[in-house]
Amino acid sequence: QAEEDRKLMAQLIGDLVKDGIIPDEKNLYSLTMSPNGMTVNDKQMSAEVHNRYKTKYSRFANGVFSYSDSGNVRGIHMSRSRQ
Repeated sequence: QAEEDRKLMAQLIGDLVKDGIIPDEKNLYSLTMSPNGMTVNDKQMSAEVHNRYKTKYSRFANGVFSYSDSGNVRGIHMSRSRQ
């Protein structure tokens, strides 16, 4: 599952670049996604952008997903509520 998540994350970053949200993959410092919203580099994304990414990347949007890259440490955190 970890390898699939890495591939999906690379695809998501590629889409952020393609959509002009970040200039390139090196300029992604933080990303959060949940069923209620999405932020990129501490900037709240519009409902339209959030819905598009939530649909395409539902694995990351079903709970609370966060990505951070401080330059020295890169990390991904995912949590889901139990049904």
